[in-house]
Amino acid sequence: MNLVTYLVGYMHLSSSKSATIVTNFMGTLNLLGLLAGFLADAKLGRYLTIAIFASIAAVVRFGFPTDIYVDCSKFCELGITIKWL
Repeated sequence: MNLVTYLVGYMHLSSSKSATIVTNFMGTLNLLGLLAGFLADAKLGRYLTIAIFASIAAVVRFGFPTDIYVDCSKFCELGITIKWL
């Protein structure tokens, strides 16, 4: 499933808002890659940078359960609007 479909289907956001969120997310990922490359080349060294970012990736990957998602359908049935961002 793609992220826009998830945001529209499960989070009940509009298509334009979902596309904006995904675009901002992808842009941030690309800029963080450039920042990590600069840090690796100029300041930290290759192996220290790999160790730092691999540690962060492992904490994020294994620190959060993957089967939890927010299902807004119960709120929508009750007429409760959820404002995201």
